[in-house]
Amino acid sequence: MSVLRVLVAYEKPVDPVFYSKIEQLLTVYIQLMRPDGHVPDLNDGDDMAVAPFVALYADLFPNNQLFRWLLSDGKEGTPPEESSIVFPYAGLAALRTGWGQDDTWVFFDGGPFGAGHQHEDKLSLLLFANGAYTLTEANRYAYDTSEMRRYVLSTRGHNTVRVDGQDQNRRKTYEWKKEDIARKSDLDYTLSPDCDRVSAVYDEGYGDEQDRDVTHSRRVLFFKQPGHGLRPFVIVVDRLTAKEQSHQYEWLWHLDSPTLKADGLKLQAGTLHVLVPDVPMETASLGVVRGQTFPEWQGWVCNSAIQMDYRPVYTAQYRLEAQNVRWVTVLYPDGGEACPIAAVEASLDCAEKTVTLRLKNGETWTISE
Repeated sequence: MSVLRVLVAYEKPVDPVFYSKIEQLLTVYIQLMRPDGHVPDLNDGDDMAVAPFVALYADLFPNNQLFRWLLSDGKEGTPPEESSIVFPYAGLAALRTGWGQDDTWVFFDGGPFGAGHQHEDKLSLLLFANGAYTLTEANRYAYDTSEMRRYVLSTRGHNTVRVDGQDQNRRKTYEWKKEDIARKSDLDYTLSPDCDRVSAVYDEGYGDEQDRDVTHSRRVLFFKQPGHGLRPFVIVVDRLTAKEQSHQYEWLWHLDSPTLKADGLKLQAGTLHVLVPDVPMETASLGVVRGQTFPEWQGWVCNSAIQMDYRPVYTAQYRLEAQNVRWVTVLYPDGGEACPIAAVEASLDCAEKTVTLRLKNGETWTISE
Protein backbone atom coordinates (compact mmCIF):
# COMPACT_ATOMS: atom_id res chain seq x y z
CA MET A 1 0.00 0.00 0.00
CA SER A 2 2.89 2.33 0.72
CA VAL A 3 4.36 1.46 -2.68
CA LEU A 4 1.13 2.50 -4.36
CA ARG A 5 1.14 5.81 -2.47
CA VAL A 6 4.74 6.50 -3.58
CA LEU A 7 4.02 5.65 -7.23
CA VAL A 8 1.03 7.99 -7.27
CA ALA A 9 3.01 10.79 -5.60
CA TYR A 10 5.72 10.58 -8.27
CA GLU A 11 3.18 10.24 -11.07
CA LYS A 12 4.50 6.86 -12.12
CA PRO A 13 2.27 4.47 -14.08
CA VAL A 14 0.45 1.87 -11.98
CA ASP A 15 -1.04 -1.35 -13.31
CA PRO A 16 -4.84 -1.26 -12.75
CA VAL A 17 -4.61 -4.73 -11.20
CA PHE A 18 -2.49 -3.25 -8.41
CA TYR A 19 -5.23 -0.72 -7.65
CA SER A 20 -7.80 -3.50 -7.68
CA LYS A 21 -5.89 -5.63 -5.18
CA ILE A 22 -5.44 -2.75 -2.74
CA GLU A 23 -9.14 -1.93 -3.04
CA GLN A 24 -9.97 -5.56 -2.21
CA LEU A 25 -7.66 -5.48 0.79
CA LEU A 26 -9.34 -2.41 2.24
CA THR A 27 -12.76 -3.96 1.58
CA VAL A 28 -11.89 -7.03 3.64
CA TYR A 29 -11.20 -4.86 6.69
CA ILE A 30 -14.71 -3.44 6.40
CA GLN A 31 -16.28 -6.87 5.90
CA LEU A 32 -14.58 -8.24 9.02
CA MET A 33 -15.16 -5.34 11.39
CA ARG A 34 -17.27 -5.50 14.53
CA PRO A 35 -20.20 -3.11 15.09
CA ASP A 36 -17.81 -0.83 16.99
CA GLY A 37 -15.84 -0.32 13.77
CA HIS A 38 -12.78 -2.33 14.83
CA VAL A 39 -11.30 -5.51 13.40
CA PRO A 40 -10.54 -8.18 16.04
CA ASP A 41 -7.02 -9.32 16.98
CA LEU A 42 -6.91 -12.30 14.65
CA ASN A 43 -3.69 -14.21 15.21
CA ASP A 44 -0.98 -11.50 15.50
CA GLY A 45 -3.14 -8.76 13.99
CA ASP A 46 -4.21 -5.64 15.83
CA ASP A 47 -7.55 -4.58 17.29
CA MET A 48 -7.68 -1.63 14.92
CA ALA A 49 -10.22 1.04 14.01
CA VAL A 50 -11.04 0.48 10.36
CA ALA A 51 -12.24 3.95 9.26
CA PRO A 52 -8.99 5.87 9.99
CA PHE A 53 -7.02 3.18 8.19
CA VAL A 54 -9.23 3.22 5.09
CA ALA A 55 -9.18 7.02 5.13
CA LEU A 56 -5.43 6.97 4.47
CA TYR A 57 -6.06 5.53 0.99
CA ALA A 58 -9.70 6.33 0.17
CA ASP A 59 -8.76 9.29 -2.02
CA LEU A 60 -7.20 6.80 -4.46
CA PHE A 61 -10.65 5.26 -4.95
CA PRO A 62 -13.05 8.23 -5.27
CA ASN A 63 -15.82 6.14 -6.85
CA ASN A 64 -15.89 3.45 -4.16
CA GLN A 65 -19.32 3.78 -2.53
CA LEU A 66 -18.43 1.36 0.29
CA PHE A 67 -15.52 3.53 1.42
CA ARG A 68 -17.74 6.60 1.16
CA TRP A 69 -20.35 4.88 3.38
CA LEU A 70 -17.75 3.99 6.00
CA LEU A 71 -16.10 7.39 6.15
CA SER A 72 -19.38 9.35 6.20
CA ASP A 73 -20.73 7.25 9.08
CA GLY A 74 -23.44 5.90 6.81
CA LYS A 75 -24.69 9.30 5.57
CA GLU A 76 -23.39 8.73 2.02
CA GLY A 77 -22.41 5.80 -0.15
CA THR A 78 -23.60 2.21 0.08
CA PRO A 79 -23.05 -0.41 2.82
CA PRO A 80 -22.15 -4.02 1.92
CA GLU A 81 -24.96 -5.87 0.16
CA GLU A 82 -24.87 -8.81 2.58
CA SER A 83 -24.82 -8.71 6.35
CA SER A 84 -22.92 -11.99 6.84
CA ILE A 85 -19.76 -12.60 4.82
CA VAL A 86 -17.69 -15.78 4.50
CA PHE A 87 -14.13 -16.11 3.22
CA PRO A 88 -13.98 -19.71 1.92
CA TYR A 89 -10.22 -19.80 1.32
CA ALA A 90 -9.20 -18.19 4.61
CA GLY A 91 -11.92 -20.20 6.38
CA LEU A 92 -13.24 -17.15 8.24
CA ALA A 93 -16.89 -16.17 8.77
CA ALA A 94 -18.05 -12.73 9.93
CA LEU A 95 -21.75 -13.14 10.66
CA ARG A 96 -24.00 -10.25 11.66
CA THR A 97 -27.57 -9.02 11.91
CA GLY A 98 -26.71 -5.79 10.10
CA TRP A 99 -24.22 -2.94 9.82
CA GLY A 100 -25.39 -0.71 12.67
CA GLN A 101 -23.61 -0.11 15.98
CA ASP A 102 -26.36 -1.97 17.84
CA ASP A 103 -26.21 -5.08 15.66
CA THR A 104 -24.91 -8.48 16.74
CA TRP A 105 -21.63 -9.82 15.25
CA VAL A 106 -20.36 -13.40 15.44
CA PHE A 107 -16.93 -14.43 14.18
CA PHE A 108 -15.87 -18.03 13.48
CA ASP A 109 -12.37 -19.24 12.58
CA GLY A 110 -12.42 -22.46 10.58
CA GLY A 111 -9.30 -21.72 8.57
CA PRO A 112 -5.97 -23.41 7.88
CA PHE A 113 -2.82 -22.69 9.90
CA GLY A 114 -1.30 -20.20 7.46
CA ALA A 115 2.22 -19.06 6.70
CA GLY A 116 3.16 -17.04 9.79
CA HIS A 117 2.05 -15.31 13.01
CA GLN A 118 -0.31 -18.23 13.68
CA HIS A 119 -2.24 -19.02 16.85
CA GLU A 120 -3.47 -22.53 17.69
CA ASP A 121 -7.10 -21.43 17.58
CA LYS A 122 -9.01 -23.34 14.93
CA LEU A 123 -12.79 -23.39 15.55
CA SER A 124 -12.61 -20.43 17.93
CA LEU A 125 -15.59 -18.10 18.26
CA LEU A 126 -16.01 -14.39 19.09
CA LEU A 127 -19.17 -12.40 19.87
CA PHE A 128 -20.10 -8.70 19.96
CA ALA A 129 -23.63 -7.83 21.09
CA ASN A 130 -25.49 -5.08 22.91
CA GLY A 131 -22.64 -2.68 22.18
CA ALA A 132 -20.04 -4.84 23.92
CA TYR A 133 -17.30 -7.26 22.85
CA THR A 134 -18.31 -9.80 25.48
CA LEU A 135 -16.92 -13.08 24.14
CA THR A 136 -13.30 -12.22 23.50
CA GLU A 137 -9.91 -13.96 23.46
CA ALA A 138 -6.35 -13.38 24.65
CA ASN A 139 -5.55 -11.26 21.55
CA ARG A 140 -1.90 -10.65 20.65
CA TYR A 141 1.17 -9.83 22.70
CA ALA A 142 4.76 -8.67 22.31
CA TYR A 143 7.10 -11.01 20.43
CA ASP A 144 9.01 -12.15 23.51
CA THR A 145 9.45 -15.49 25.33
CA SER A 146 7.10 -14.71 28.24
CA GLU A 147 4.29 -16.84 29.62
CA MET A 148 1.84 -14.30 28.23
CA ARG A 149 3.24 -14.71 24.73
CA ARG A 150 2.88 -18.50 25.05
CA TYR A 151 -0.65 -18.02 26.34
CA VAL A 152 -1.87 -15.87 23.44
CA LEU A 153 -0.45 -18.37 20.93
CA SER A 154 -2.13 -21.34 22.61
CA THR A 155 -5.56 -22.92 22.32
CA ARG A 156 -6.23 -22.09 25.98
CA GLY A 157 -6.19 -18.39 25.07
CA HIS A 158 -9.15 -18.88 22.69
CA ASN A 159 -12.78 -20.05 22.72
CA THR A 160 -12.52 -23.63 21.59
CA VAL A 161 -11.78 -27.08 23.09
CA ARG A 162 -8.70 -28.60 24.70
CA VAL A 163 -8.13 -32.34 25.05
CA ASP A 164 -6.58 -33.85 28.22
CA GLY A 165 -5.30 -30.40 29.15
CA GLN A 166 -3.44 -30.18 25.84
CA ASP A 167 -3.63 -27.53 23.14
CA GLN A 168 -3.96 -27.89 19.40
CA ASN A 169 -0.55 -28.41 17.80
CA ARG A 170 -0.46 -27.78 14.08
CA ARG A 171 2.87 -26.02 14.40
CA LYS A 172 4.78 -29.28 15.07
CA THR A 173 4.51 -30.67 11.54
CA TYR A 174 3.02 -27.87 9.43
CA GLU A 175 4.87 -26.81 6.30
CA TRP A 176 3.42 -23.98 4.27
CA LYS A 177 3.42 -24.30 0.50
CA LYS A 178 2.81 -21.53 -1.99
CA GLU A 179 -0.05 -23.46 -3.59
CA ASP A 180 -1.90 -23.45 -0.25
CA ILE A 181 -3.15 -19.96 -1.11
CA ALA A 182 -5.25 -21.43 -3.94
CA ARG A 183 -6.77 -24.18 -1.79
CA LYS A 184 -10.16 -23.66 -0.14
CA SER A 185 -10.52 -24.34 3.57
CA ASP A 186 -12.84 -27.03 4.94
CA LEU A 187 -15.31 -24.38 6.12
CA ASP A 188 -18.88 -25.37 5.32
CA TYR A 189 -21.61 -22.74 5.46
CA THR A 190 -25.19 -21.81 4.66
CA LEU A 191 -26.28 -18.18 5.01
CA SER A 192 -29.90 -17.03 5.15
CA PRO A 193 -31.85 -14.00 6.43
CA ASP A 194 -33.05 -15.94 9.49
CA CYS A 195 -30.14 -18.20 10.43
CA ASP A 196 -26.50 -18.61 9.40
CA ARG A 197 -24.86 -22.02 9.79
CA VAL A 198 -21.08 -22.51 9.62
CA SER A 199 -18.93 -25.51 10.51
CA ALA A 200 -15.40 -26.87 10.29
CA VAL A 201 -13.26 -29.71 11.67
CA TYR A 202 -9.99 -29.92 13.62
CA ASP A 203 -8.11 -33.24 13.39
CA GLU A 204 -4.45 -32.20 13.38
CA GLY A 205 -3.43 -33.33 16.85
CA TYR A 206 -3.10 -32.16 20.46
CA GLY A 207 -0.17 -31.79 22.81
CA ASP A 208 3.59 -32.04 22.34
CA GLU A 209 3.23 -35.45 20.70
CA GLN A 210 0.47 -34.20 18.37
CA ASP A 211 -1.88 -37.00 19.47
CA ARG A 212 -4.45 -37.44 16.69
CA ASP A 213 -6.86 -39.76 18.47
CA VAL A 214 -9.52 -37.02 18.75
CA THR A 215 -11.43 -35.22 16.01
CA HIS A 216 -13.30 -32.04 16.92
CA SER A 217 -16.08 -30.77 14.68
CA ARG A 218 -17.88 -27.53 15.52
CA ARG A 219 -21.13 -26.27 14.05
CA VAL A 220 -22.32 -22.72 14.79
CA LEU A 221 -25.94 -21.64 14.31
CA PHE A 222 -26.50 -17.90 14.44
CA PHE A 223 -30.20 -17.06 14.74
CA LYS A 224 -30.52 -13.52 13.41
CA GLN A 225 -34.32 -13.50 13.38
CA PRO A 226 -35.27 -16.28 15.79
CA GLY A 227 -38.85 -15.30 16.57
CA HIS A 228 -40.40 -16.87 19.71
CA GLY A 229 -39.80 -13.57 21.51
CA LEU A 230 -36.04 -14.14 21.42
CA ARG A 231 -33.23 -11.76 20.55
CA PRO A 232 -30.46 -12.86 18.13
CA PHE A 233 -28.42 -15.65 19.69
CA VAL A 234 -25.96 -18.46 18.95
CA ILE A 235 -26.01 -22.25 19.35
CA VAL A 236 -22.63 -24.01 19.27
CA VAL A 237 -22.68 -27.76 18.63
CA ASP A 238 -19.39 -29.57 19.31
CA ARG A 239 -18.73 -33.20 18.50
CA LEU A 240 -15.63 -34.81 19.97
CA THR A 241 -14.90 -38.30 18.68
CA ALA A 242 -11.97 -40.54 19.59
CA LYS A 243 -10.81 -43.70 17.86
CA GLU A 244 -9.22 -45.48 20.84
CA GLN A 245 -10.12 -44.21 24.33
CA SER A 246 -11.89 -41.69 26.54
CA HIS A 247 -10.48 -38.20 27.06
CA GLN A 248 -11.14 -35.18 29.20
CA TYR A 249 -12.60 -32.44 27.02
CA GLU A 250 -12.44 -28.81 28.12
CA TRP A 251 -14.57 -26.04 26.59
CA LEU A 252 -13.25 -22.51 27.09
CA TRP A 253 -15.16 -19.21 26.97
CA HIS A 254 -13.34 -15.90 27.63
CA LEU A 255 -15.95 -13.51 29.01
CA ASP A 256 -15.00 -9.83 29.13
CA SER A 257 -17.42 -8.57 31.74
CA PRO A 258 -16.96 -6.90 35.15
CA THR A 259 -19.41 -9.35 36.71
CA LEU A 260 -20.11 -13.06 36.44
CA LYS A 261 -22.79 -15.21 38.06
CA ALA A 262 -22.88 -19.01 38.08
CA ASP A 263 -25.92 -21.20 38.74
CA GLY A 264 -25.03 -24.87 38.39
CA LEU A 265 -23.72 -25.14 34.84
CA LYS A 266 -25.30 -21.85 33.74
CA LEU A 267 -23.35 -18.60 33.56
CA GLN A 268 -24.19 -14.95 33.14
CA ALA A 269 -21.42 -12.50 32.25
CA GLY A 270 -22.91 -9.04 31.96
CA THR A 271 -25.70 -9.38 29.39
CA LEU A 272 -24.36 -12.66 27.95
CA HIS A 273 -25.85 -15.94 29.16
CA VAL A 274 -23.97 -19.22 28.66
CA LEU A 275 -26.44 -22.12 28.76
CA VAL A 276 -25.71 -25.84 28.41
CA PRO A 277 -27.73 -29.07 28.82
CA ASP A 278 -28.92 -29.77 32.34
CA VAL A 279 -26.78 -32.85 32.97
CA PRO A 280 -25.63 -34.17 36.37
CA MET A 281 -22.65 -32.33 37.83
CA GLU A 282 -20.77 -35.64 38.05
CA THR A 283 -21.06 -35.86 34.27
CA ALA A 284 -19.88 -32.33 33.50
CA SER A 285 -18.23 -29.69 35.66
CA LEU A 286 -17.78 -25.94 35.46
CA GLY A 287 -14.84 -23.92 36.72
CA VAL A 288 -14.20 -20.20 36.41
CA VAL A 289 -10.76 -18.59 36.60
CA ARG A 290 -9.61 -14.98 36.28
CA GLY A 291 -6.04 -13.75 36.10
CA GLN A 292 -4.54 -17.18 36.85
CA THR A 293 -0.77 -17.77 36.60
CA PHE A 294 -0.49 -21.24 38.21
CA PRO A 295 -0.45 -24.07 37.24
CA GLU A 296 -0.77 -22.36 33.86
CA TRP A 297 -1.76 -18.90 32.65
CA GLN A 298 -5.47 -18.53 32.05
CA GLY A 299 -8.06 -15.77 32.15
CA TRP A 300 -6.26 -12.85 30.52
CA VAL A 301 -6.75 -10.46 27.61
CA CYS A 302 -4.09 -8.22 26.08
CA ASN A 303 -4.98 -4.57 25.51
CA SER A 304 -2.17 -4.16 22.99
CA ALA A 305 1.09 -5.78 21.88
CA ILE A 306 3.03 -3.71 24.43
CA GLN A 307 4.71 -5.72 27.17
CA MET A 308 2.76 -5.87 30.46
CA ASP A 309 -0.33 -4.30 28.86
CA TYR A 310 -2.87 -6.98 29.77
CA ARG A 311 -5.70 -7.47 32.25
CA PRO A 312 -7.65 -10.35 33.80
CA VAL A 313 -10.98 -11.61 32.40
CA TYR A 314 -13.31 -14.37 33.53
CA THR A 315 -12.76 -17.63 31.67
CA ALA A 316 -15.28 -20.45 31.95
CA GLN A 317 -13.95 -24.02 31.81
CA TYR A 318 -16.53 -26.73 31.13
CA ARG A 319 -15.09 -30.23 31.51
CA LEU A 320 -16.47 -33.61 30.60
CA GLU A 321 -14.84 -37.04 30.23
CA ALA A 322 -15.98 -39.25 27.37
CA GLN A 323 -14.83 -40.99 24.24
CA ASN A 324 -17.49 -39.64 21.90
CA VAL A 325 -19.77 -36.79 22.87
CA ARG A 326 -21.96 -34.04 21.46
CA TRP A 327 -21.96 -30.92 23.62
CA VAL A 328 -24.29 -27.99 22.99
CA THR A 329 -23.72 -24.44 24.22
CA VAL A 330 -26.22 -21.60 23.85
CA LEU A 331 -24.82 -18.05 23.90
CA TYR A 332 -27.69 -15.66 24.54
CA PRO A 333 -27.16 -11.85 24.80
CA ASP A 334 -30.15 -10.62 26.77
CA GLY A 335 -30.12 -6.93 25.79
CA GLY A 336 -30.71 -5.91 29.40
CA GLU A 337 -33.85 -8.01 29.74
CA ALA A 338 -34.34 -11.29 31.60
CA CYS A 339 -33.13 -14.33 29.66
CA PRO A 340 -36.25 -16.04 28.22
CA ILE A 341 -34.63 -19.49 27.95
CA ALA A 342 -35.38 -21.73 30.93
CA ALA A 343 -33.50 -24.84 29.84
CA VAL A 344 -31.51 -26.42 27.02
CA GLU A 345 -32.22 -30.04 26.18
CA ALA A 346 -29.66 -31.74 23.93
CA SER A 347 -28.55 -35.35 23.93
CA LEU A 348 -24.86 -36.11 24.43
CA ASP A 349 -25.14 -38.74 21.69
CA CYS A 350 -23.14 -37.69 18.61
CA ALA A 351 -25.81 -39.15 16.33
CA GLU A 352 -28.49 -36.74 17.57
CA LYS A 353 -29.23 -33.69 15.43
CA THR A 354 -31.76 -31.64 17.43
CA VAL A 355 -31.66 -29.11 20.26
CA THR A 356 -34.74 -28.23 22.30
CA LEU A 357 -35.14 -24.90 24.05
CA ARG A 358 -37.66 -24.68 26.85
CA LEU A 359 -38.75 -21.07 27.22
CA LYS A 360 -39.96 -19.40 30.37
CA ASN A 361 -43.29 -18.58 28.72
CA GLY A 362 -44.02 -22.32 28.53
CA GLU A 363 -43.19 -22.67 24.84
CA THR A 364 -40.95 -25.46 23.54
CA TRP A 365 -38.81 -24.95 20.43
CA THR A 366 -37.01 -27.89 18.83
CA ILE A 367 -34.24 -26.88 16.45
CA SER A 368 -32.60 -29.08 13.82
CA GLU A 369 -28.89 -28.53 13.28
